[in-house]
Amino acid sequence: LMELRSKADPTMPKCHFFNTFFYKKLTTTGYCAVRTWTNRVDLFAQDKIIVPLHLGNHWALGVIDVKNKRFEYYDSLLYGRGGERILGLLRNYLEDEHKDKKKTDINLSGWPLVLVDSAPQQCNGYDCGAFTCQFADCASLGIPVTKFSQNDMPY
Repeated sequence: LMELRSKADPTMPKCHFFNTFFYKKLTTTGYCAVRTWTNRVDLFAQDKIIVPLHLGNHWALGVIDVKNKRFEYYDSLLYGRGGERILGLLRNYLEDEHKDKKKTDINLSGWPLVLVDSAPQQCNGYDCGAFTCQFADCASLGIPVTKFSQNDMPY
């Protein structure tokens, strides 16, 4: 729904959303296994690329902010799951994608890896998925993630 919103409203940031299988496939079998996932989309024409991250028993979010040239990691458990390593993997993915689709190298060394420490934190052991959805919504709208908290997650 967020991707449809992004495409329907020209005032919204242009976003591409990978599905929840992308990160697992990328980490277990490498770029060759996901290279065709973007045959119908130019990632470099997007403002943001949203990557849900299933980390075993936890969800977090990676965002490749193409417009502002940065990689962002959102985690509702204070990035206790190797955020820098994950963002490094996403950087490598984007380099591979550029080489494959654009047939040239891209220098991403100036793109910072940002662990978003202002991300709201969950107060329990089971709301990480809801937080990840909210992080993705905020990123796709271009608004700060500080607009919600655990209090907004009724159960």
